[in-house]
Amino acid sequence: MADGDGGTARTEGELSDPQRRETPAELPDLEGISRGPLPGNWRTWAFLLSVAAVVGAFAYDYTTLGPRETIVFGWDLALHEWLFVLSLAVFVFYVLVPLVTNRRLTLTYWRRLRDRPLGLVSFLYLVVFFLVGMVGPEVLGAPSVATFNPPYQPPVGFDASNVFVTTCAGEVSGGKCHGSMEYPLGTDGNGRDMIVLLVNGMRVALEVAFVSAMLLVPLATAVGTVAAEYGGWVDDVLMRGVDLLQVIPAFFVYIVVQYVYEPHLSLLLVVFGFLSWGSIARLVKSEAEGTRQAEYVRAAECAGAGRLWVIRRHVVPNVINTVISAVTLLVPTLIIIEAALSYLALGDPEANSLGYVISAGLNTTEFPTYWWISTVPAVLLIVTVVALNLFGDALGDVLDPRMDR
Repeated sequence: MADGDGGTARTEGELSDPQRRETPAELPDLEGISRGPLPGNWRTWAFLLSVAAVVGAFAYDYTTLGPRETIVFGWDLALHEWLFVLSLAVFVFYVLVPLVTNRRLTLTYWRRLRDRPLGLVSFLYLVVFFLVGMVGPEVLGAPSVATFNPPYQPPVGFDASNVFVTTCAGEVSGGKCHGSMEYPLGTDGNGRDMIVLLVNGMRVALEVAFVSAMLLVPLATAVGTVAAEYGGWVDDVLMRGVDLLQVIPAFFVYIVVQYVYEPHLSLLLVVFGFLSWGSIARLVKSEAEGTRQAEYVRAAECAGAGRLWVIRRHVVPNVINTVISAVTLLVPTLIIIEAALSYLALGDPEANSLGYVISAGLNTTEFPTYWWISTVPAVLLIVTVVALNLFGDALGDVLDPRMDR
């Protein structure tokens, strides 16, 4: 990555060699300059085929299948779930695949992360959160009102007065119902297992994180790099547009739009995703302007490289780490916003968000008695947001090639 002193570019050949990336400025690899601006490697084609498959399946689902028909394996995906599938394709091909194929770079990142205990713990927690949120809803299913499950069962290790818990699944002693392993985290007022509610709430948080990142990263990167590359009136127009974007309150836009359309998670994701990237675009522009002054960029231009080639091979690789780090710090805010809107009954009532569960627990007439219904999801939400922030801070250092100097 290029630094403020004019370091070397992170070209595709250098990504797997962190030592070479941190040497003084050198002439770029000019082989293939005439290939044009568009990438032609297998990863790009595999990604495009995946996108085409997802878009084709989405079109078939919405134009051919009836409302009760499922596309495959009993899946009946809503719009935000299709967006989530698309964002997972981006994550696989542009995050996981580069880490797997560039083992030396991955080991370098891992070594840096191990030197930051809070970042490492947060990363491991987020990995578990991701796996549970991905697999859990498919194993446990969606939460539904369980007529035959006893309501208001306390978690294991806690108890509740038998006056309020009329049917107890665990041991009853001293006029109290004790929690049982049948419902380790208890049940809510409708007899729904809290574990099922939490796991589905984790899926919603993942959808918010991945879909918003999928929208934020390309928008911020494109606007920031174009503004830095072309400058002049192009820069002025784009940055004034960013200024306008940052003064538009996304919350009020969402409130207005949801009165026109039904409240839906995809609506929330699109509104906040398209109105939240302005500050990141400014960071990208600043980084890209520094990269434009580097000697290897000037050498590439003197060798006949076009603007689009320079942007793809030099500018974007040098700003993408800044984008990823900034998005990682912005995503927790969007998760909190979604939970807050669900808590205020302004979100998707069918999304089973953590905010919805918290709201249901606090709105009961016996909140202190049934504390676990709102407290457990609130603790999970807080821990997740803190972990994302800590990991985002650590990620900025992990992705910085100057850290080993």
